[in-house]
Amino acid sequence: MASVRLRWSLLVLALTVSAAAQTKTPAVEKLSRLDLSVNYVADIANARPGVCGCFAMHGGGTEEAYYFGPKTAVVVDVSVVHTSQVSGTNAGLGLATFLAGPRYAFRNKSRYVPYVQGQLGGVIGFDALWPGSASSTADSVAWTLGGGVEMKYNHKISFRLLEASYLNTRLPNNATGTQNNLKLSTGIVFHLR
Repeated sequence: MASVRLRWSLLVLALTVSAAAQTKTPAVEKLSRLDLSVNYVADIANARPGVCGCFAMHGGGTEEAYYFGPKTAVVVDVSVVHTSQVSGTNAGLGLATFLAGPRYAFRNKSRYVPYVQGQLGGVIGFDALWPGSASSTADSVAWTLGGGVEMKYNHKISFRLLEASYLNTRLPNNATGTQNNLKLSTGIVFHLR
């Protein structure tokens, strides 16, 4: 009788060990190291300091983010926006920004990934009238500080729900030579590797 119990106990133990060995552990989500986004960009600007002759420029852009850690990345952002008429004038204005800087993403198990970033680079203003110049283009330093949130669709694609940044440029104007803009974007993010 004891040998039958021992045999049954050994059989149950062997089946349990065998089943446990065949059970796959859940795969850990592999985080992307390189992201590419294609974005719609809107830039809200002010025509004259102190007066809200606010106007919007619309366009597009791309952003590349290389994650060298699970939450930290270097981001390169290139965007172009344009309007055919600045409020209160008959002139248009276009801005092409080229920016790079660090990003900290709050990556976790949630579908939503908020992030903050700061970038420094340059801006080229075009299709405009610049004080003291016969040229239709001007350039200056530019920087942004902001953040956004992305929603994961699957391991290859996310949707940028919103990115909002303060954009500071130093293009010539008839006042301070400084522009304070609100840069908004939304788009799709491809996780490449």
